[in-house]
Amino acid sequence: MPRDADVKLLCSNRSAMIYYTLDGSDPTTNATENCFLYGNSIIISCRTTIKALAYVTDYPYTITISNSYAFGHAIAPTMIASYGNVFNRAGNVVTLATETEGSEIRYTLDGSEPTEASRLYTGPFTIDDTTTVKAKAFKEDWFESETAAATFTREWYTVDAPIIEPSGAEFENVSQTVSLSCATEGATILYTTDGSDPKVNGREYTKPFTIYKSCTVRAIAVKFDWKDSAEATATFTRGESLSEAANLYGYTMETDSAAPWTVDAAVSHDGVSSVRSGAIGNNGTTYLMASVKKAGTVSFWWKAQCEEPDEEDGEDGYYDYGAFLVDDVVKARIAGNDTGWRFVSVEVPTGGKHVLRWEYRKDGATSYAPDCVWVDQVQWSPADGSGYTLTSPEPVPYSWLRQYNLGVASGDFEAAANAASGKLNCGRPTEVWEEYVAGLDPTNANSQLKAMIEMRGETPIVTWDPNLNEDGVARRLYKVYGSETLENGGEWQYPTNSLHRFFKVSVEMP
Repeated sequence: MPRDADVKLLCSNRSAMIYYTLDGSDPTTNATENCFLYGNSIIISCRTTIKALAYVTDYPYTITISNSYAFGHAIAPTMIASYGNVFNRAGNVVTLATETEGSEIRYTLDGSEPTEASRLYTGPFTIDDTTTVKAKAFKEDWFESETAAATFTREWYTVDAPIIEPSGAEFENVSQTVSLSCATEGATILYTTDGSDPKVNGREYTKPFTIYKSCTVRAIAVKFDWKDSAEATATFTRGESLSEAANLYGYTMETDSAAPWTVDAAVSHDGVSSVRSGAIGNNGTTYLMASVKKAGTVSFWWKAQCEEPDEEDGEDGYYDYGAFLVDDVVKARIAGNDTGWRFVSVEVPTGGKHVLRWEYRKDGATSYAPDCVWVDQVQWSPADGSGYTLTSPEPVPYSWLRQYNLGVASGDFEAAANAASGKLNCGRPTEVWEEYVAGLDPTNANSQLKAMIEMRGETPIVTWDPNLNEDGVARRLYKVYGSETLENGGEWQYPTNSLHRFFKVSVEMP
């Protein structure tokens, strides 16, 4: 359309009066402020929509017609994506362009039709997932362009599922070493051994780890800008050994082959299991023993159900009885008709190898069923404080547990390390061994690992308290994870990047 256009309205009925509007409203049969009686022509100089009707007096029918005029028709935008219409990584850069000089492009990313109120294109933008882009070109006094549309499809790479080796096993009287691997180069493996979700509570796999009790290993593999792998699981079942039933972890307990001691799940002091002496006849003896090194203290609980002793005769008054020996020297005896559980603690003051031995002995006469002793919760504590728990996911020093008076009364540091601390981490109860790893006081509810964020310019600086490495000694491995959002728990990634606005800190043993 030239800058000024002369538009004429005609009607086949020459006696008809023609009324028209220029603002898009419907004309009436009377001239008003916005409705005009047509004369000889209409001069328009901008984009205009004319609506008109012809009216004949006393004639009941009128028909409104309309037509629009503009200086031109904008050309639909073109779209080019840096990674193409099918892409497999984040940051696909989309560029829009139109051949209509002086026009502006409006676009949408949700599949809706663009309008003059839609997002203004000011330069290339990025898309990270499957997206439908629609765009139109707009120019003043011109007709808008047709809609240009394209769908850019993200084909996600998916990380290969981890491989757990062995894939599950039964093991007895020994620990089980577990290895994880992933065929996807650069992937990080997260795993748990407590049955919880590895994406939420997982530890980063860095080397083979050892399990000492029945558990299910759950693992996933993750990689930035890839879909998480499928989860891999493996169940490991430990057949209870004598040392495990007696709670003497990390040591092998030997027993008399002729009258072997056995695991008893029905009678125990800790509510789990104990070891029971083997069946013997008159003048018989059956034994259970273990070897330790260094000076230290051995403690345990035991009970007997056998012939009553004659206390007036002292040691000679024990007929059928249990005995505890260190290096073949009797340190304690127990006998009687259901003695109940009794605690024994014996100091071994010298270094070197020592043999701990439990025996059940019978004389040549009376028996009282079931004629046996039980032993449970055996604890060996080296005097130099070098002892560590063996059943917790991370070894905990006995000395650290003693510091908080944990496991001292019961003589069971293993149970103390694996006990709940009474605190929560992301809604999950924490255990005492986790408090040790984090450097916290397990007996103080206010002792927490806290992460702090300080903005220095536009850069977030994350610190944490307590920091066991603040003197430069690498006692722990701290990792800062970042997420762009907290929706659905957040997509936590390590290492962090500039898009992250939320942060958390994890702590592990080096």
